[in-house]
Amino acid sequence: DNIFFDISNADFSIVPATTPDFVLNTPDVEGEMVCLPATLAIDFSIDSLLGFGEMVTLSVPNLPAGITATFSADQMLPGNSGTLTLDIPDDPGLHGDLLFHIRAEAAGVAMQERPVSYHLVSNNFSALELLQPADGLTGQSPLVDFSWTNLANANTYTLEVSTDPTFDAGALVVNESGLGDAQFSVGLEGNTAYFWRVKATNECGEGNFGAIHTFHTITQSCKTLNSTDGPFNISSAGLPVIQSQITIAENGQISDVNVPNIKGNHVAVGDLEFRLRSPDDEVVILYKDPTCGTNQFNFGFDDESSLVPPSPCTPNTGLVYKPFEPLAAFIGKDVQGTWTLETAVVNDLGDGGTFESWAFEYCGSFEVNNPFVVNNHALRVPPNDSRAIPADSLMVQDADNGPNELSFTIVTMPQFGTLSLNGSPLGVNGMFTQSDLNNRRVRYENTDGSAAEDGFTFIVRDGNGGFLGTPRFQFIIDPDAPVGTTETEVSNAFRLYPNPARDFILLEWNETINESLDVSVFNVHGQLLSAYRFDPTSQKVQIPTASLPAGVYLITIKMKENTIGKRIIIE
Repeated sequence: DNIFFDISNADFSIVPATTPDFVLNTPDVEGEMVCLPATLAIDFSIDSLLGFGEMVTLSVPNLPAGITATFSADQMLPGNSGTLTLDIPDDPGLHGDLLFHIRAEAAGVAMQERPVSYHLVSNNFSALELLQPADGLTGQSPLVDFSWTNLANANTYTLEVSTDPTFDAGALVVNESGLGDAQFSVGLEGNTAYFWRVKATNECGEGNFGAIHTFHTITQSCKTLNSTDGPFNISSAGLPVIQSQITIAENGQISDVNVPNIKGNHVAVGDLEFRLRSPDDEVVILYKDPTCGTNQFNFGFDDESSLVPPSPCTPNTGLVYKPFEPLAAFIGKDVQGTWTLETAVVNDLGDGGTFESWAFEYCGSFEVNNPFVVNNHALRVPPNDSRAIPADSLMVQDADNGPNELSFTIVTMPQFGTLSLNGSPLGVNGMFTQSDLNNRRVRYENTDGSAAEDGFTFIVRDGNGGFLGTPRFQFIIDPDAPVGTTETEVSNAFRLYPNPARDFILLEWNETINESLDVSVFNVHGQLLSAYRFDPTSQKVQIPTASLPAGVYLITIKMKENTIGKRIIIE
């Protein structure tokens, strides 16, 4: 006897089979979640009704492209079981619900199909792209709107923003996880280079951080200039207006203006009115008080001051007061041009006086001269060899900074080699200058001769707010790469043996070397293990290696003009 429970509201009949047939049995896996990539094993069986004994042929029609279906046997007699294997790649296009049918066909009876469904979840987030701010953007507002690709297979995102490309905890300024939208806004500091990256997460786990993009926030600073055109006589005749001028050469949008100090004397300060006139002739009254009878003035004005000029006045205090009219009227204007401090006589009673000087303070965002690329030409390097990066391959310039002030920062390292400066290994966030490139102090060594190309990305800063990001410098790994004569001659002047070595290595050089040698031993992680200085007259020295574990090591030989790197193997 067979017993089952019916949960439908329909009437139906259970009747025995009257003709021979077969039954295809499949598991109930409706909507089961599968993390990609995956290999699914689906067991099935074929039963016989009334002695049906014809061969049954199995197939899976209309599977999405990329999914491979394999039967343990695609033909079998009733009374047997088998396995359908599905190989599903981690293709974001497959993310979502998968419904397919296992089809069974035999001669003389109707075809049978059984539905099978899964919910596929792709962890392939390779389509994620950083959109805004654009890579290498300069002059970004400190209020930053970040955006990136909204992926169909991502549930949440993690955004990291850092002041250096290592993204170490001490440099992180934004670390937001669980973001449901592909955007985020945050306020950052001005005049700062930032690095940012995003990773996606779903129910099958989190992806890796992808590309690193950079931007530089707008350069904001405050500057104070003092007048140099005074002193001026304030005549006692008529109603003169004394004008003292300060000219600003640079461009920039004003965020704050102050007049820190005005100095002079007049028989009655109450007979004077002090005004600041902008290059576009907008005027703000700083001070007027007809009750002020003192004859000296030494004061300043700032909207943010908590002090209001007392009445009757005491303007000879050297203190900074709130102006009669707000200086905020100048916010948003271009600072470039001539600013005029007007001292107007408004009452002709009195004996005149002297205007001595004034100071003008302005804050805002100012245009800077950004570094720009002059040369960025791929450098050809022989497999498992090294080359200095010359200025004719990589050079940046700046209108107001020299080679020593143009500082490179490494954002991503080569995958198949190392970088060094004066023989010392460089890594992410490592720095060198254009002067180092000019003097061939930066060197690349290829450590995987099978690679076709390699490279690193970088930013350049000039110390004045100028910024360049994020070019990539390329190395082409080429057995036919040309060899520089001078470099080869220097390298060939040294011999390091035996290689492989055990207890010691010998360093030998010829008579063309006539300066002291600084020799360093590094492991493959860039850690300095030992260092020596040798007199050039020795021409042969022994370097102990007995304490070193077996492995590959880098020996650097540093001179004034050249640094040579050689690899050794310790057995």
